Amino acid sequence: MKYIIVYTKEFENGEKYHKWVPGPHYEWSAEHLIEQIEKEPKAFDYLLVPFILTLSSSLEANLNDWMLIDTFNKHGAQFYKPIAEAYTGAAFAKKLRLAVAVMTDNHFQLNESSPIVKKLDELIAARNKITHPLTFFQVEEQVNKPPMSRIQNHPLQSLTPQQCKDYYKAVTDFDRLFFKQYDKGVIYENEMILEIKKPQRKKGRKNKNSG
Repeated sequence: MKYIIVYTKEFENGEKYHKWVPGPHYEWSAEHLIEQIEKEPKAFDYLLVPFILTLSSSLEANLNDWMLIDTFNKHGAQFYKPIAEAYTGAAFAKKLRLAVAVMTDNHFQLNESSPIVKKLDELIAARNKITHPLTFFQVEEQVNKPPMSRIQNHPLQSLTPQQCKDYYKAVTDFDRLFFKQYDKGVIYENEMILEIKKPQRKKGRKNKNSG
């Protein structure tokens, strides 16, 4: 790697802390892999697995990094770790949703109907199929089926180069529409995240006592 990104924090009492941020290293690798897939379509078959694993690792590393930083800033060096471990230990898809809610103090949430969110869920599902393969027997519907024909439910053969490009774009969109906004300190509702509208409290009627 050419250089290492480090997040630093200094408190009023003079204590200084630093944290290595590994997310960008995965991002660089995923970017290189998708470029290779675009340049050499024949390379897709053997670059598919490393691309899915690297891209999903990039997303999860960023989620972990930012939730650790957010928890550290809000709860301090003494108390942040067990809270951060609870957040980062969540299942991948749940962590995606937790990050937005936790880091915005429940002022925003993911837009579940967003195409970006749906693509990220697809990426996570593809990653899970690769890292936790579980294949059951299936009934052969065709007697004279060619031995090397495609298997419909195979997690690798169902993916295409275009899907991989869409997954890569979804991860970069998440970074642009959430992480970069959070880093700047101002978050706005957009195509991927929704502001949570707090219900207005109804004013109660005052009881008038008669007699």
